[in-house]
Amino acid sequence: MPPEAMAVAAAIQLFLGFFAYYSQIKMNDFVGYRTPRAMVNEETWLYANKTFGKYSIIAGTINVLFGLWGRTVSYGHHQQAILWIGNLLLLVAGVGISIYLTEKKLFEKFGD
Repeated sequence: MPPEAMAVAAAIQLFLGFFAYYSQIKMNDFVGYRTPRAMVNEETWLYANKTFGKYSIIAGTINVLFGLWGRTVSYGHHQQAILWIGNLLLLVAGVGISIYLTEKKLFEKFGD
């Protein structure tokens, strides 16, 4: 997978982060940050989406920059594979860390 594809995946993460942060979408079963702790009531829902959006924007920005940087680097097939794996791991880690931090903030603000 070329670095451009990873930059596009990261840009999608960035877009979804902005959507979660700025939208005031009502609690539903299809769109948004949906965990049991986030779906307790409308207040936790809005807080969780805004918090997750903030962390996703940060992670998405880092991933986009990493993907664009990878495009400027001269590399062979082995380096390209390492760069692709690194970018993929960074993307997955960004989502995982965003979820962890959002759940932590929900617990701190609303308890169990």
